[in-house]
Amino acid sequence: TAFFASIGFMDPARTPFTLEFLYAALEFSSNVIQRMKYALAVKRPIEFSPQIQPMIPTPTHGSLPSGHATEAFLMARLLWKLLIHSKTPQYNDHAYWGDMLMRQASRIATNRTVGGVHFPIDSVAGGLLGTTLAEHVFSMCCGGDWTSTTFEAPNFDPADDFDWHKFYSAKNDR
Repeated sequence: TAFFASIGFMDPARTPFTLEFLYAALEFSSNVIQRMKYALAVKRPIEFSPQIQPMIPTPTHGSLPSGHATEAFLMARLLWKLLIHSKTPQYNDHAYWGDMLMRQASRIATNRTVGGVHFPIDSVAGGLLGTTLAEHVFSMCCGGDWTSTTFEAPNFDPADDFDWHKFYSAKNDR
């Protein structure tokens, strides 16, 4: 949350309810993430070659989906939706703010691949799961319909830099 707090000017004294909301959503997502990781049991990069030398400790559970990517995209999308619905004047250009939040989530996801503990597709899966969970959580809190995020496989080139625009579109944002 610290990475997003710097963008959204969040602090426990200033935005306690926003932070509490994010922590509740993260707790919910943790259960979903871990169930998927253990059910899929996808091996980590280090298990495929001794030439892979992670820069950070490698978790012992499965690789897919990336939990950090899921959590980062969950927070980014929830904050984006909160900014839109706040109708606060400084956030009128919600596409600008949303893009900044999603770029931060992308950086977090990419760092896990650079660190040697995930494959790029793990981050894409985490991003898809995170945005879907954000839509679900937000609709449960505010009512309305929600849909899962869809993955357009031809748009994903693992040789390219991670770009959230290729797998997610925030349609119908008002």
